[in-house]
Amino acid sequence: MHPVAFVFHELRSPENLGSIARAMKNFGVPELVLAAPLTYAFGEAEKLAVKSADLLDRMRVERELKPALAPYVFVAGTTSRTLPDRPSLNGEQLAIRLNEERQRGPVAVLFGSEKRGLSDSELELCQAVVTLPSQPPQPSINVAQSAAIIAYELGKLVAPAPATAPVPTAATRERMEALFSSMQAVLLQAGFLNPQNPEDILDELRRLLDRAHTSEREAQLLLTAFNKLERALKR
Repeated sequence: MHPVAFVFHELRSPENLGSIARAMKNFGVPELVLAAPLTYAFGEAEKLAVKSADLLDRMRVERELKPALAPYVFVAGTTSRTLPDRPSLNGEQLAIRLNEERQRGPVAVLFGSEKRGLSDSELELCQAVVTLPSQPPQPSINVAQSAAIIAYELGKLVAPAPATAPVPTAATRERMEALFSSMQAVLLQAGFLNPQNPEDILDELRRLLDRAHTSEREAQLLLTAFNKLERALKR
């Protein structure tokens, strides 16, 4: 069974980082990733990472968000906002979905910064959106508390039985982002996309391919096809 990672974008508080590591350790979430962190005071985090310093020692740190998400076949983004055309999962539903998706490859939950959360463009990199219910006077939940709730929901689940038939290797986010970049270039040259707002249609195509659970081979076939189309259009 493939692992689950928690990815934190622009995390700024060492105290939150320590609390996150402890919660992950409590409920068996094995991989911690920081994307473009706004603090490198990792030593301060150890004060709250009780018996969890090993997670801090082996955590992966990336300067940008896309490389942080590149290895995963499925990413769920957290938000307190209601997004049009993006149905939201709660914590229990997310845990069930992650347990299903990690049969295809490594999966991740993406958390935003303490100040602003995740933007629309950052959430477009995710294949699902998760919102934890909160009362109106305080609509947002601290990032360390959000991580603890989702880790708890994951910890409640028993790993599913292995699939009887071989599961195709799923496309990583790195491969899919390369495909989307090639698609955009070709569809712009062909006049299919509006140059002033190409993301409007491209985001719909992105979601379509994500819903299809594109395999690594399928993504590579599409990427090769669009690369050849791009060269043909240039000629």
